[in-house]
Amino acid sequence: NGEEYVAEILKDRNHANTAKDGKSGDLILGTSHGKIMIEVKDYNRNVNKDEVKKFHRDLTAHAEVNGGVFISLNSGIVGIKEKFIYKKEPIMGREIPIIYMSTSDPSVINIGVDILISHLESKIQVLHDQTELVQRINALSEYLGGLSNSRMQIDEFREDCNKSLDKLYKTILVSEISLRDHIDSIKNIITIE
Repeated sequence: NGEEYVAEILKDRNHANTAKDGKSGDLILGTSHGKIMIEVKDYNRNVNKDEVKKFHRDLTAHAEVNGGVFISLNSGIVGIKEKFIYKKEPIMGREIPIIYMSTSDPSVINIGVDILISHLESKIQVLHDQTELVQRINALSEYLGGLSNSRMQIDEFREDCNKSLDKLYKTILVSEISLRDHIDSIKNIITIE
């Protein structure tokens, strides 16, 4: 049957056949980035919308599942025009990435699963990157605070330096005037004699 065919394609991957379990899809694929529910249809007619809704209901029953793959081995899927499409479906208040495919080609099925795993991997990487970005922004904010504090200290030091320089300037000016007066006085004494 269909799920055994797909299970054989995915034999090198960590998966469990859940076809006999209620509301669990046909296969659950375990990855390092979460679980993927796989539904397989082996119909000679198009898969109707009720089967897709049932798959969504199955996903709803499993909060631990992070993505889904819906495979129709021999026919199209009503409501899905493309033979292979990636969609984010709103299910129970969260967006679940799902790959819908109408194919029995093992390489296409593996590619679909790989795409979904890559998406889950990148989602985790984005969360990690966001956390790291927040940490770096916080560190930069601390550096900026340190720079602002240093600038204020420089302003205070500059004010103190300007006051000291003004005082020194006045002292030198008074000394210069006084020295000039003494030199003139000495010149007068020398010239008179």
